[in-house]
Amino acid sequence: MDLKLRNVLLLPWLLVLLTVCSFQVEEVSSAKILTISFMSSKSHKITYEPLLRELARRGHEVTAIGPIKSKDEKNFKNIQTIDPEEMYKKAPNFFELKLSLPPCQISFTPPRPLLPDMIEVGGLHLVPPKPVEPKELDDFLSGRKDGFILFSMGSALKGRDQPSNMKKAAKKGFALPPLEFGDLTEEMLLNAINEALNNPSYRETAQKLSKIFLDQQTKPLDRAVYWVEKCFGTKAAKKVAAGKKKQ
Repeated sequence: MDLKLRNVLLLPWLLVLLTVCSFQVEEVSSAKILTISFMSSKSHKITYEPLLRELARRGHEVTAIGPIKSKDEKNFKNIQTIDPEEMYKKAPNFFELKLSLPPCQISFTPPRPLLPDMIEVGGLHLVPPKPVEPKELDDFLSGRKDGFILFSMGSALKGRDQPSNMKKAAKKGFALPPLEFGDLTEEMLLNAINEALNNPSYRETAQKLSKIFLDQQTKPLDRAVYWVEKCFGTKAAKKVAAGKKKQ
């Protein structure tokens, strides 16, 4: 089997190296995909792993290298590392970037001109809701007349990008400005909670933006898979690169 390195794709916090089997049917049959993640946060991993697993389900052989442990399945193998950034520094620079998949969407990020090789796929990790487990917890949550408050530290408590995300959410109108932890008092926290609960504008704005997000011709995950497969040495990938050069 003759394997040749074809392209490199850029996802947030992820480097994707692609090789394509030489016995292709029509445009592409299957590919060997090696991904290298540089982030140690689970909340970052969940934004791109659904794409890798979907590619594996479609017959591509995916190997994911990164610091976060993940479950193997058919065509998907995870290799856990300690310091992928150091490994990346030692890797030879022998590739050419072909496609960038930023995690953006017009409902949250402002409109901007994009080159042909930039495809927005914000929300590709979202899945339909399902009951919470165990059932006792699901009954408790769904039985609350006025809803419930979920307090979560996430998987990256010291994440430096969270204050900026909160400021963006506050500017959009569906969140309060971030509270400074060093100056936080019980009264300030209680006032913020009551404001979020009793002011309907936050909920209404969130629902409005949700409708804008859902109003897409194609699903973000399907769009991402389509363009990744198109970059397996096909004519479409060459057209994308040509359009980028012209601009």
